[in-house]
Amino acid sequence: MNDFSPKSNFLSRDAGERLIRVWVPDEDGTTFLPFSFSIAAVEGVMGAGEKRSTLILRSGMKIAVALPHEDLEKKIYTPDFREPVLDLRNVTGSAVISLHLNMRALLRRENTNSVVVHDFPEVNIASAEHYETGRSKSGKSIKIKFNAAAQRPPFAGTNNEALLDMPLEDFKSFCAKAKNSGLSSLDLCQVFKDNPQKYGLNPK
Repeated sequence: MNDFSPKSNFLSRDAGERLIRVWVPDEDGTTFLPFSFSIAAVEGVMGAGEKRSTLILRSGMKIAVALPHEDLEKKIYTPDFREPVLDLRNVTGSAVISLHLNMRALLRRENTNSVVVHDFPEVNIASAEHYETGRSKSGKSIKIKFNAAAQRPPFAGTNNEALLDMPLEDFKSFCAKAKNSGLSSLDLCQVFKDNPQKYGLNPK
């Protein structure tokens, strides 16, 4: 008589057959879809900051994870074999979007063409709202208000406010794509340089 149990059967299986579940972004970077794959599909784990890392698949696909590198490494390479599924849905998708970026942007003083390159953590943004203006190339800007935690405002005497000359939906998309790529920083000055016809001030 065979002594069989699902548990003993699983423990005898190859570790590469374990299943991993995650959330992955669709094209806009803000909507997430469930995705499952075998642990054998994993190429490696890369650190991407204090609270984030990247799961790299053999296909070249990269999945951002809201875990420090060593924590994700442990989950992947020293797993609990009593569990046939490694569920990472609580640390992928929206969990990654909730992490903050370090940002660099070309900000403008309202009602002027005065601009300055400003470095700031995303957590210092109190609000970012759509702002109609004829000065930007797209006709749309963002009014950013910094909170009291901001150590220095981009412009003196402006109530910690400044304009970013790009549409709000584009700003959100760039932030989401950076986070979904496992990045901890976003250089919007470079985005302006790469898209000179789309972002920034209208030429005089």
